[in-house]
Amino acid sequence: MLTSPKNILYVGPYRQNDGWGLAARDCLLSLLTTGHNISAVPVYLNYNAKYDILDKNILEAEKNISNSYDIVIQKALPSALSYNGNYAQNIAIIFLENNKLFSDGVFPLNSMNQILVSTQKEVECLKRSGVNTKANSIMQPIGTKNISKFSEYDNKLQFAERVKNSYKFYYIGENIQRKNIKDLIAAFCLEFDETDDVCFVLKTNIPGLSATQASQKTQEEIHNIQKSLRTRKKFAPILTITERLQDEQLLAIHNSCDCFVVCSYGEAFCRPAAEALCFGNYVILSEGVGIKEMIDSNDFGLVSCQEQPVIMQDYSYLGGIDMYNGEETWSIPSVLELKRQMRLAFENRPQVDSSKYLSRFSYENIGQNICQYIQ
Repeated sequence: MLTSPKNILYVGPYRQNDGWGLAARDCLLSLLTTGHNISAVPVYLNYNAKYDILDKNILEAEKNISNSYDIVIQKALPSALSYNGNYAQNIAIIFLENNKLFSDGVFPLNSMNQILVSTQKEVECLKRSGVNTKANSIMQPIGTKNISKFSEYDNKLQFAERVKNSYKFYYIGENIQRKNIKDLIAAFCLEFDETDDVCFVLKTNIPGLSATQASQKTQEEIHNIQKSLRTRKKFAPILTITERLQDEQLLAIHNSCDCFVVCSYGEAFCRPAAEALCFGNYVILSEGVGIKEMIDSNDFGLVSCQEQPVIMQDYSYLGGIDMYNGEETWSIPSVLELKRQMRLAFENRPQVDSSKYLSRFSYENIGQNICQYIQ
């Protein structure tokens, strides 16, 4: 119960039309359910991805300027955080994908009063990285608006007749090294062939490339992986989607497929996995994916990993971010275990009770989680 409303200034990139922006908007909308007096000010990590806000609650929060604030909450990269001693509490909300950090960019974290992250995995990362500020996990909202869509959504993708009724594994995310799509492709190709009534749906993009270029490069990568396997089998179908999709079209992918698979080397939360659960889809996760802490044991398959140094093959898309170097670590999954988990899912067809996840990842629930650490 809220006994003492606080004046809170929220600063974050919630006006960006990208993953950062979406997460920042959802965090703000969670705060707006708490009963605290919320003011919002946008910052931009990417000026080329500006987003027009339509939500009236956010627009009102931008107009709600106070003479003083009890708390400032910043959702930003660690290196972009700013400490202000005029506030009783300076709280950082951040995402961390690796198991350990080694960067000058973590120094501002030690000046914060509190750090809030989405998973316990990130709390442990901060401890291992020499951050002394108290850190807590609050999970990550995916929103009441999406939840309404989940509960009523019936739109599906139109598949070719040959795979229309097949069991469908799928993945939604960027085609970058950390996301480790190559192991997804290798495991699927090794485990299944044309005699299995199965296919893989891959919704991806590549930073800096057009949809056509990303499609061509992804198809080349799939071909090269299949060629390198040197097997005589005829592979089960892999369907690729590289066009930018609207929210409704992304939801249609979840509603059309059966088992979401993510084997990232490191992942703070993994929003598409949460959305999959809200559609009642089983998920397969590598140990480097933080959302596993929030999923009931019967609703996911876990792929074991080995901790290894972060050795980047292409770091051009990182810009000036002072992270991802060989002193840091991430989790490399076992392809053999990934194969096994995919076979188990294909044979057993597990179902998930979506209702518990609709509640678990709601704005109201995460808003209450945040309230535990606002004093």
